[in-house]
Amino acid sequence: MDCFIDVPEDIAKYVKSKNAEEAIAELKMENARKRKLTNMSKEAQGKLFNMMDQHPKGPEVGLRSILTQDAYAIANNSNIEYRQKALQGIAESYIPELKQKLSTTKLGFDRDKQLGRDFIKAIFGDTEGNPIASRLAKEWQGASDFIRERYNKFGGNIGKLDYGYIPQSHDRVAVQKANKDEWVAFIQPLLKNSDDVDLNYIYDTIATGGLNKVKEGSVGKGKSIANKNADPRILHFKNADDWITYQEKFGNADPLASIDNHIRSLTTDMSMMEILGPNPNHMFETLKTKASKDMIGKNGKEWSSYTDSLYAVVSGKVDNDLKGIGLLGPTAQTLRAVNTATMLGS
Repeated sequence: MDCFIDVPEDIAKYVKSKNAEEAIAELKMENARKRKLTNMSKEAQGKLFNMMDQHPKGPEVGLRSILTQDAYAIANNSNIEYRQKALQGIAESYIPELKQKLSTTKLGFDRDKQLGRDFIKAIFGDTEGNPIASRLAKEWQGASDFIRERYNKFGGNIGKLDYGYIPQSHDRVAVQKANKDEWVAFIQPLLKNSDDVDLNYIYDTIATGGLNKVKEGSVGKGKSIANKNADPRILHFKNADDWITYQEKFGNADPLASIDNHIRSLTTDMSMMEILGPNPNHMFETLKTKASKDMIGKNGKEWSSYTDSLYAVVSGKVDNDLKGIGLLGPTAQTLRAVNTATMLGS
């Protein structure tokens, strides 16, 4: 008898790859985690509904005060914009020397490239070559641990790696200019996990800014941000030289730029999870529906697209949307490094 009839193929394949006891134990843990996330979402929804109902200017203005500073200076609740700035500040407080040593000088036209290379090597385990680089690597580890632990506290699922890791950036324009086969052939031998990721899918994600994930006509709830950075579609390079080789051709060889992008992206996700719950996109749609219903028949008020625009900004969606990026102009569009969802490690 086949016990996997009507079971999704990916789950059946995963369970079959394990021994029975191990597979059952892991599935039980995952089910328990899902129940925890559901409870966290319910608790957040109750608090958010209350914030919206209490705002004297109405539910939509109340919702805006959850996203950013209240324009009427009435609300006293936390908002996503200010929470993100605070979290980013805390994360950067772990890396003061790193930011000082690896920042550009001479109005942005010069940086210590050799120290940058030594820093990357220290991340990957070469701690004897340059003592300054080793100190910077320890700072980065401290920032990584803070973000991982805080992220997981509010429903995230970032694992701690047993090897050095630094995020990478991808220049979307450079990736677009290369065809898929060329890009895959270039990056595949540089990765330690090339057999575990779908490089064709990753190419499409980078080249389209993530639009390949959007189904036509769908009003997506989106993947839970709590699970986003545990995604197996994450690139792990074999060593420092391989990381540098890829960044010089398809990314940004400046490690501080990659780290800055990474911290900004992760603290944005964290701020949204801490205020909207583990699935912020779904929660925003829920709050939007509530506000729209509450406004029916009240002084002719209707939902404003301005609120959608606010959410696009505070959630970072503008950076990943081709139309939004187009507003920045061709120069910014060319220079933008698209930061992938990446896992913080040791």
